[in-house]
Amino acid sequence: LSISAGSCTADTTINIGVHPVPLATFTATSPVCTGVNSNIVYTGGSPASATYTWNFAAGIIASGSGQGPYVVNWSSPGTPNVSLTVSDSGCTSLPVTVPVTVNPYPVLTITPATNICIGSSATLTAGGATTYTWAADPSLSATNTASVIATPASIDTYTVTGSSLGCSATASVTVTVLPLPTSAFTAASPVCTGQN
Repeated sequence: LSISAGSCTADTTINIGVHPVPLATFTATSPVCTGVNSNIVYTGGSPASATYTWNFAAGIIASGSGQGPYVVNWSSPGTPNVSLTVSDSGCTSLPVTVPVTVNPYPVLTITPATNICIGSSATLTAGGATTYTWAADPSLSATNTASVIATPASIDTYTVTGSSLGCSATASVTVTVLPLPTSAFTAASPVCTGQN
Protein backbone atom coordinates (compact mmCIF):
# COMPACT_ATOMS: atom_id res chain seq x y z
CA LEU A 1 0.00 0.00 0.00
CA SER A 2 1.37 3.43 -0.96
CA ILE A 3 -0.01 6.62 0.54
CA SER A 4 0.97 10.01 -0.84
CA ALA A 5 0.38 13.39 0.73
CA GLY A 6 1.82 16.21 -1.27
CA SER A 7 5.39 15.30 -2.03
CA CYS A 8 5.57 12.74 0.79
CA THR A 9 4.94 9.00 0.21
CA ALA A 10 4.74 6.07 2.63
CA ASP A 11 4.77 2.41 1.63
CA THR A 12 3.55 -0.62 3.59
CA THR A 13 3.87 -4.26 2.44
CA ILE A 14 2.08 -7.22 4.01
CA ASN A 15 3.00 -10.73 2.90
CA ILE A 16 0.08 -13.21 2.66
CA GLY A 17 0.92 -16.88 2.76
CA VAL A 18 -1.34 -18.94 0.49
CA HIS A 19 -1.41 -22.61 1.42
CA PRO A 20 -2.69 -25.32 -0.91
CA VAL A 21 -5.85 -27.15 0.05
CA PRO A 22 -4.71 -30.65 1.11
CA LEU A 23 -5.86 -33.70 -0.78
CA ALA A 24 -7.71 -36.52 0.98
CA THR A 25 -7.10 -39.22 -1.64
CA PHE A 26 -6.38 -42.79 -0.58
CA THR A 27 -6.60 -46.38 -1.78
CA ALA A 28 -8.31 -49.34 -0.10
CA THR A 29 -8.01 -53.05 -0.89
CA SER A 30 -11.38 -54.21 -2.22
CA PRO A 31 -13.10 -56.62 -2.33
CA VAL A 32 -12.24 -58.48 0.86
CA CYS A 33 -13.94 -61.25 2.83
CA THR A 34 -15.51 -60.69 6.24
CA GLY A 35 -12.76 -60.58 8.85
CA VAL A 36 -10.02 -60.20 6.23
CA ASN A 37 -7.89 -57.05 6.37
CA SER A 38 -8.12 -54.22 3.84
CA ASN A 39 -4.98 -52.11 3.44
CA ILE A 40 -5.85 -48.41 3.40
CA VAL A 41 -3.08 -46.09 2.19
CA TYR A 42 -3.15 -42.28 2.06
CA THR A 43 -1.94 -40.92 -1.32
CA GLY A 44 -2.65 -37.18 -1.03
CA GLY A 45 0.90 -36.01 -0.31
CA SER A 46 0.24 -33.92 2.80
CA PRO A 47 2.81 -34.13 5.62
CA ALA A 48 2.37 -36.53 8.51
CA SER A 49 1.93 -33.50 10.80
CA ALA A 50 -1.42 -32.65 9.16
CA THR A 51 -4.67 -33.66 10.86
CA TYR A 52 -6.28 -36.77 9.37
CA THR A 53 -9.92 -37.53 10.22
CA TRP A 54 -10.80 -41.08 9.16
CA ASN A 55 -14.16 -42.84 9.30
CA PHE A 56 -13.95 -46.61 8.78
CA ALA A 57 -17.72 -47.27 9.02
CA ALA A 58 -17.59 -49.59 12.06
CA GLY A 59 -14.48 -51.32 10.77
CA ILE A 60 -12.07 -52.92 13.22
CA ILE A 61 -8.66 -51.20 13.10
CA ALA A 62 -5.95 -53.85 13.27
CA SER A 63 -3.15 -51.27 12.96
CA GLY A 64 -2.52 -47.69 11.92
CA SER A 65 -2.80 -44.13 13.21
CA GLY A 66 -2.73 -40.56 11.93
CA GLN A 67 -1.86 -40.50 8.26
CA GLY A 68 -1.67 -44.30 8.14
CA PRO A 69 -1.38 -46.68 6.47
CA TYR A 70 -4.21 -48.56 8.18
CA VAL A 71 -5.18 -52.22 8.29
CA VAL A 72 -8.94 -52.56 8.80
CA ASN A 73 -11.46 -55.41 8.62
CA TRP A 74 -15.22 -55.73 8.92
CA SER A 75 -17.12 -58.50 10.69
CA SER A 76 -20.24 -58.26 8.52
CA PRO A 77 -20.66 -58.34 4.74
CA GLY A 78 -21.70 -55.20 2.91
CA THR A 79 -20.21 -52.10 1.29
CA PRO A 80 -18.89 -49.81 4.03
CA ASN A 81 -17.78 -46.35 2.93
CA VAL A 82 -14.36 -45.33 4.23
CA SER A 83 -13.96 -41.54 4.32
CA LEU A 84 -11.12 -39.08 5.01
CA THR A 85 -10.78 -35.35 5.61
CA VAL A 86 -7.33 -33.72 5.87
CA SER A 87 -6.55 -30.37 7.54
CA ASP A 88 -3.21 -28.60 7.16
CA SER A 89 -2.12 -24.99 7.85
CA GLY A 90 -5.72 -23.92 8.43
CA CYS A 91 -6.99 -25.41 5.17
CA THR A 92 -9.33 -28.41 5.08
CA SER A 93 -9.89 -30.77 2.18
CA LEU A 94 -13.19 -31.86 0.83
CA PRO A 95 -14.07 -35.29 2.25
CA VAL A 96 -13.19 -38.27 0.04
CA THR A 97 -15.17 -41.51 0.29
CA VAL A 98 -14.09 -44.91 -1.03
CA PRO A 99 -16.47 -47.91 -0.82
CA VAL A 100 -15.01 -51.27 0.25
CA THR A 101 -16.84 -54.42 -0.80
CA VAL A 102 -16.92 -56.97 2.03
CA ASN A 103 -18.08 -60.37 0.80
CA PRO A 104 -19.43 -63.17 3.03
CA TYR A 105 -17.91 -66.62 3.26
CA PRO A 106 -20.07 -69.25 1.57
CA VAL A 107 -22.14 -71.50 3.83
CA LEU A 108 -21.41 -74.96 2.46
CA THR A 109 -23.63 -78.00 2.60
CA ILE A 110 -22.90 -81.59 1.54
CA THR A 111 -25.63 -84.17 1.16
CA PRO A 112 -25.98 -86.81 2.23
CA ALA A 113 -23.97 -88.28 5.08
CA THR A 114 -24.80 -91.86 4.31
CA ASN A 115 -24.22 -95.56 4.84
CA ILE A 116 -23.54 -97.79 1.87
CA CYS A 117 -22.84 -101.46 1.42
CA ILE A 118 -19.35 -102.50 0.50
CA GLY A 119 -18.90 -102.35 -3.27
CA SER A 120 -21.65 -99.70 -3.65
CA SER A 121 -21.35 -95.98 -4.40
CA ALA A 122 -22.81 -92.78 -2.98
CA THR A 123 -23.46 -89.52 -4.83
CA LEU A 124 -22.29 -86.55 -2.75
CA THR A 125 -23.54 -83.07 -3.66
CA ALA A 126 -22.08 -79.81 -2.35
CA GLY A 127 -24.05 -76.57 -2.29
CA GLY A 128 -23.81 -72.96 -1.17
CA ALA A 129 -20.88 -71.81 -3.34
CA THR A 130 -20.04 -71.09 -6.98
CA THR A 131 -17.06 -73.38 -7.51
CA TYR A 132 -16.01 -76.53 -5.68
CA THR A 133 -12.77 -78.42 -5.16
CA TRP A 134 -12.80 -81.79 -3.41
CA ALA A 135 -9.70 -83.00 -1.60
CA ALA A 136 -7.97 -85.61 -3.72
CA ASP A 137 -9.17 -89.14 -2.94
CA PRO A 138 -8.84 -92.15 -5.25
CA SER A 139 -12.38 -93.24 -4.42
CA LEU A 140 -13.91 -90.04 -5.86
CA SER A 141 -15.09 -89.78 -9.46
CA ALA A 142 -14.03 -86.10 -9.79
CA THR A 143 -12.55 -83.24 -7.78
CA ASN A 144 -13.91 -80.02 -9.32
CA THR A 145 -17.67 -80.47 -9.63
CA ALA A 146 -20.51 -79.93 -7.18
CA SER A 147 -21.60 -83.59 -7.36
CA VAL A 148 -19.18 -86.49 -7.14
CA ILE A 149 -19.54 -90.26 -6.84
CA ALA A 150 -17.74 -91.83 -3.89
CA THR A 151 -16.88 -95.53 -3.86
CA PRO A 152 -14.91 -96.07 -0.64
CA ALA A 153 -13.59 -99.48 0.39
CA SER A 154 -14.11 -98.57 4.06
CA ILE A 155 -15.38 -95.62 6.08
CA ASP A 156 -14.06 -92.41 4.54
CA THR A 157 -14.42 -88.66 5.13
CA TYR A 158 -14.57 -86.35 2.11
CA THR A 159 -13.73 -82.63 2.26
CA VAL A 160 -14.77 -79.98 -0.23
CA THR A 161 -13.72 -76.33 -0.53
CA GLY A 162 -16.33 -73.99 -1.98
CA SER A 163 -15.60 -70.49 -3.27
CA SER A 164 -17.83 -67.50 -4.05
CA LEU A 165 -16.82 -63.89 -4.74
CA GLY A 166 -13.22 -64.66 -3.76
CA CYS A 167 -14.12 -66.13 -0.36
CA SER A 168 -13.74 -69.84 0.49
CA ALA A 169 -15.02 -72.26 3.12
CA THR A 170 -14.69 -76.01 3.67
CA ALA A 171 -17.07 -78.75 4.74
CA SER A 172 -16.75 -82.50 5.24
CA VAL A 173 -19.01 -85.53 5.04
CA THR A 174 -18.45 -89.14 6.12
CA VAL A 175 -19.54 -92.19 4.17
CA THR A 176 -19.74 -95.35 6.25
CA VAL A 177 -19.24 -98.68 4.48
CA LEU A 178 -21.23 -101.57 5.93
CA PRO A 179 -20.32 -105.23 5.38
CA LEU A 180 -22.69 -107.40 3.39
CA PRO A 181 -24.84 -109.59 5.68
CA THR A 182 -24.51 -113.36 5.37
CA SER A 183 -27.47 -115.33 4.04
CA ALA A 184 -26.49 -118.87 5.11
CA PHE A 185 -29.26 -121.22 6.24
CA THR A 186 -30.00 -124.95 6.49
CA ALA A 187 -32.97 -127.01 5.39
CA ALA A 188 -33.86 -130.60 6.29
CA SER A 189 -33.58 -132.66 3.15
CA PRO A 190 -34.75 -135.01 1.80
CA VAL A 191 -38.37 -135.01 3.03
CA CYS A 192 -41.43 -136.79 1.81
CA THR A 193 -44.37 -135.01 0.32
CA GLY A 194 -46.48 -133.50 3.04
CA GLN A 195 -43.68 -133.59 5.64
CA ASN A 196 -42.28 -130.36 7.16
